Amino acid sequence: MVIGIQKGKRAYTAALLFLLEKHILLENIYNERQSTSKIRAREDTRMISFILTLRRMLKAMIQLIKDKEFQVLLVITLAILVSGTIFYSTVERFSVIDALYFSAATLTTVGSANLEPATDFGKVFTIIYMISGIGVMLTMILKLSRQITSKEKN
Repeated sequence: MVIGIQKGKRAYTAALLFLLEKHILLENIYNERQSTSKIRAREDTRMISFILTLRRMLKAMIQLIKDKEFQVLLVITLAILVSGTIFYSTVERFSVIDALYFSAATLTTVGSANLEPATDFGKVFTIIYMISGIGVMLTMILKLSRQITSKEKN
């Protein structure tokens, strides 16, 4: 009889362990789903924020296009970007998209960890390019940000 009780306790213990493992597994699945839905909600919020910011920026650009000073800044900035793209694609042998990316990253002072001029001529050009282009780009960005913030105040 004692042996039967011990076998019953073992079976009962095994059943409890099995149920506990299943409970933990189901709890983990539930927590993963909750976590995934929270992540999706954060991503949705970020996307909505990005779209609203992009909308404000485009509205400001449309309004600024009428301003002669902004038109000049925009043309100069585009000319600087095009000249940098042409230079880096021909002299440094970057692809056109890499050359445009490197030009924009240089002018906005972001920089690029993957791309850099390999030739001495390219390095000298980049120094001159930065000195002449960063001021123009930042002035254009400043004018755009002032337009966005002035519309938010009104």
